[in-house]
Amino acid sequence: EDVKNLSSDENDLAETDLVVKELKTFRQAVYAYGLEVREGYIGGTSTKEMEDEALQAAHRIVHLTREALDGITLKIENKNMAILKVTEMSRKVLGVALVTSIFFTVMVAFFMGRALARPIHELVEGTRRVAQGDLSQEIRVKSDDEIGELSGSFNRMVRDLREQRSKLVDKNYVDSIFANMSDALIVTTPDKKIRTVNRAACGLLGYGEKELIGKNFNFLFPGEEKVFREGTIFDRLAKDGRVSSYETNYKTKDGKTIPVLFSGSVMKDKSGGITNLICTARDITGIKESEKTLIRQSQELIRAHTELQRIIFVASHDLQEPLRTVSSYVQLLAKKHEENLDTDTRDFIGFIVEGTKRMQMLIKGLLAYSRVSMAGRAFKQIDCEAVLTQVLTDLAPFIQSNRAKVTHDPLPEVMADDVQLTQLLQSLIGNAIKFRGEEPPRVHVSAKNDNETWIFSVRDNGTGIEQKYREKIFQIFQRLHSKPGYSEPSIALAVCKKIVERHGGQIWVESEHGKGSTFYFMIPVKKERRTSLPAGRGGGRKDERRK
Repeated sequence: EDVKNLSSDENDLAETDLVVKELKTFRQAVYAYGLEVREGYIGGTSTKEMEDEALQAAHRIVHLTREALDGITLKIENKNMAILKVTEMSRKVLGVALVTSIFFTVMVAFFMGRALARPIHELVEGTRRVAQGDLSQEIRVKSDDEIGELSGSFNRMVRDLREQRSKLVDKNYVDSIFANMSDALIVTTPDKKIRTVNRAACGLLGYGEKELIGKNFNFLFPGEEKVFREGTIFDRLAKDGRVSSYETNYKTKDGKTIPVLFSGSVMKDKSGGITNLICTARDITGIKESEKTLIRQSQELIRAHTELQRIIFVASHDLQEPLRTVSSYVQLLAKKHEENLDTDTRDFIGFIVEGTKRMQMLIKGLLAYSRVSMAGRAFKQIDCEAVLTQVLTDLAPFIQSNRAKVTHDPLPEVMADDVQLTQLLQSLIGNAIKFRGEEPPRVHVSAKNDNETWIFSVRDNGTGIEQKYREKIFQIFQRLHSKPGYSEPSIALAVCKKIVERHGGQIWVESEHGKGSTFYFMIPVKKERRTSLPAGRGGGRKDERRK
């Protein structure tokens, strides 16, 4: 039992149990041997055998006990050694811990000292930089102690200084702009007392700065400028906050009236109250003189254009009769002397007759061209489908004789001269059929809306137009085609261009030689009647606005 108490190892306990077992066997053998000696042999195992068994058991007990005790003793010694090692290790660890504690204590004290000194150092350094004019400094201390409060106060002070300097810079910047701007600038109080003026205002009005400061702004306006003198414009300025590009007049020191373009705005405080009225004025004397010159030149141009149109109309009309007379008498002479005329004379007479006919055609073209402006009707709402129906009715024999087919999409109503719109469509469709290819002519008319403008198109499958002619076909008396049989000068497309321009639109063509052409023209959705002067761009390719 004492041996068991020395160890708790399972192997040691097992060996101890074997010793106990052998002891029991030994006790039984000794007991049997003693019983036999006292009472005699009663059968069974002999005394000698029992003695041997007891001796063997005793030997095993001694052997096992020695082994068990040796093992336990060894383990006890090992444990004692371990305890000694642990004790020694504990001493070493304790020493290291003590040294480490001392080290960390010193380091903590060092860094705490630095942490406490750093904000103070930053404050000193920041103060030095601020004193040198560097207002970008900011102390980043977030503690709640006295140093944190001091840092916060320092940062607020720097921000205030920065704002004040920014305001000062802005004020200097604004003052520089005011002083050097080309427009006259006058700043007044809400009751229109002049507070500030710039050099341009003094130069425009002829006053010195001191002569204007404190005066009522109204004295700068002539008596007829009631909208200013009675305060109406200033009421609008106070109500809306601004007035832009209002034409008025300033009165200079020497009494001269100067036209200006007046603009104004208000300055308000944080509560929304008006603190200042900012008034600018631009001298538009040169612009007004240019406008008068332009109006005068435009009127002269209109008169010249009208006179030219009248001369063309009269001349064209008056030339008709002499040409008819020449043609008639030449033909009468040819008929009267037919038997006496040789071949060359007949050819010459033919040239004269053909020449007079071509001249008559050119004169008719001039008349048609001049009538676009001189004889144009007032614009009214026109149903384009009804106009196209009338055009197709008028061209029906020409369409049938050429086995042509004309189709169209739904067409809109536009503000136009119905006679000229009819003439326009008739010329474009007639040309599309006239300049046909090998196949029967196919013509399609359509229209689409594009930003308050109707874009009409007349597409055909004809011969197309060569590149070298596309920029010239809308000019008067230009040939449309180089093909034999179509070499006479044409005025139809020039008339079309003039009609479209009178309606405020443009006309152009897209074509590929041998594959047909598409003529486009634009008419505004709503357009009042124009004057006799043409406007807009015609001819040539479509412009960037259409793209």
